[in-house]
Amino acid sequence: MTLDVRLATAALSAPAELERFLSGRTGDGAVVTFTGLARGIGKDGSAIESLTLDWYPGMTERSMLDIAEAAAARFPVSDLVVVHRCGDIVPGETIVFV
Repeated sequence: MTLDVRLATAALSAPAELERFLSGRTGDGAVVTFTGLARGIGKDGSAIESLTLDWYPGMTERSMLDIAEAAAARFPVSDLVVVHRCGDIVPGETIVFV
């Protein structure tokens, strides 16, 4: 089992992450992904121009790893990648790739 857990401070490309994950993979019969996008409209209907996700280096990555390890223990996966954006993000940008 390989766990790849990363924070991304720059734009995150879901297609590039998927391609990287699939590279050389021959033993799995399926790959399931989740891509989260930054919303442009709030729950109250107001426009969102951007958001800033702060992080605490070291602590954030450890929390992400703890969550990934819990998921890997619960579900029968052979490998897991989790990439989460931090910093300034505009609507429509990928915010998380799992």
